[in-house]
Amino acid sequence: MNVNVDEGYLLLLTPAFRGNYGESSPFVYAVADLFTAALVEMMREKNLLVSDDTVAWVGSEEAEGVLRSLVAAVDGGGILHGECVGELPLGAFPKLVDEKLGAGSFALWLEAIQAERYAEAEEAGRLPS
Repeated sequence: MNVNVDEGYLLLLTPAFRGNYGESSPFVYAVADLFTAALVEMMREKNLLVSDDTVAWVGSEEAEGVLRSLVAAVDGGGILHGECVGELPLGAFPKLVDEKLGAGSFALWLEAIQAERYAEAEEAGRLPS
């Protein structure tokens, strides 16, 4: 898999993944930006990032932040990555979220992020206390 920050991660998301969640949905863009951000961070650590100006961000910082919180809450980075690039079946990440946060949690979270209700999505993505 070849990816660079100038192209970002969006083109690496499978057509099935993009189609399942909406080709230009806030969730799909947040997934692309989450993995682009990871690449940028790695490049910064190794002094390989030439310029922030050429990084291909596609979504909003708010959506990426809410997704980052959900991924951290369920320890799901590997599962999400596997699903979005076609190494795991569609639905692998929602299944993990529902297992960790309760049945229907991913659907509530997804509905909120797709509607750009980020505070609501942030709340839906928290571990039960």
